[in-house]
Amino acid sequence: MSDQNVSYAAALRESLAAREEKKPCCRRSYAAGLAGEAPPAFSCTADAGCYLRGVFVRCGSMTDPDKSYYLSLRPGAQLETVRRLLEDAGLPPGQTTRRGVPLLYYRDSGKIEDFLALVGQSRHALELMDKKITRALRSSANRLANAETANYDRAATASAEQVNAIKLLIKHKEFKRLSPELAESALLRLRHPELDLASLAELHEKRVSKSGLNHRMEKLLEMAKKYK
Repeated sequence: MSDQNVSYAAALRESLAAREEKKPCCRRSYAAGLAGEAPPAFSCTADAGCYLRGVFVRCGSMTDPDKSYYLSLRPGAQLETVRRLLEDAGLPPGQTTRRGVPLLYYRDSGKIEDFLALVGQSRHALELMDKKITRALRSSANRLANAETANYDRAATASAEQVNAIKLLIKHKEFKRLSPELAESALLRLRHPELDLASLAELHEKRVSKSGLNHRMEKLLEMAKKYK
């Protein structure tokens, strides 16, 4: 594990260890989890979370959410007890063995958020949620930018093909044989090679749809094929 991940996990454990519980039953539950003992009889609804907080402080780890989502526990002899408590809380963990040591883990950011909230670390849970939202927004923005670039490239390529086709028709004296509609579209394309079809359609004297203009361009391309 990298020093950065160790530092993040250490800071999280330190924050959880610094939390003070007012109720004696919560303090007992936390102490039992911290010592690796079986949980005492729970007296309030917060006891399970306090016990699991002690477990995490003793044997838990979490990677920096800026890099990845991963939280693990190595409860040792209390593994089945801890797993049952997590399942009772609606957070069934994954289970595996690493270097001969069984562990419980989460890779889902939502479950990690819920676990942090369960053990009394709502601030870290909210920070994780904010990071996830920021990452999702950044990823979405990148996808949109890439899509716009790809669309622009496709439009530029199509426009160049159309312009070349129209020039071929002019060179071989086919232009004067075009219908008025095709001739208008061809001239507008020659004058405005930078425009996409939707923008080019708006320049026509007689309204034409984007699909209608695309059909005209396809026809011009087809007519020019014989001269290539």
